[in-house]
Amino acid sequence: MSETTPRKMPKLDPKKVEKKLLLAEGLFQMAYEVKSFQLRAKHPELSTREINHLAYALIEKGSK
Repeated sequence: MSETTPRKMPKLDPKKVEKKLLLAEGLFQMAYEVKSFQLRAKHPELSTREINHLAYALIEKGSK
């Protein structure tokens, strides 16, 4: 298939899409909570804001 040929997209079932998005959201929330807990235990001197930033940064780094 050349780069100029448009791809035919499959029809999406809104219920399946919603289910997958909710699953992804739950997994992200769990990863964030675990990482925040670990960071708080390791760095009790950090503020909540610093913990949040570090947790998000580590999750982003791990997803690449």
